[in-house]
Amino acid sequence: GKQILQQLCKALPEKPQAEFKKQIDSDPPLINEMPIDSTALLDMLWAAYCGSGDEKYVKRLLTSLPWAEGDQKNLNKLMLASAAKWSLTSNCEQHPKVMEICEKASASDPALKKFIDPVLADARKRTTASSRGGAQ
Repeated sequence: GKQILQQLCKALPEKPQAEFKKQIDSDPPLINEMPIDSTALLDMLWAAYCGSGDEKYVKRLLTSLPWAEGDQKNLNKLMLASAAKWSLTSNCEQHPKVMEICEKASASDPALKKFIDPVLADARKRTTASSRGGAQ
């Protein structure tokens, strides 16, 4: 892939070519170190977890939950906290391993416990309702 990008770069004017070369030669940022500033990054964290099974990606998602109580003027963080909560609840409901990761995080991180426990309760309620054939 890098060779193809280098060939494409040659067709660019000089100034954009220099910037493009700099991008080609630099390592991509690590997903787990990128700032959580978009729902796209939440999706990337889930994809990284699903591809690797490494719980660090789920734990990283958990760090955005407290934003729901933060600065009420920062709508982006409020939205991201809400999206993270929804996705964590849904994945806890569907995947026992995600539920286990969240349970361990709740037990080991007192600062996050009050944010994780409602996620776990909602997921358990949905799981119970769906196993009985009830509406979610």
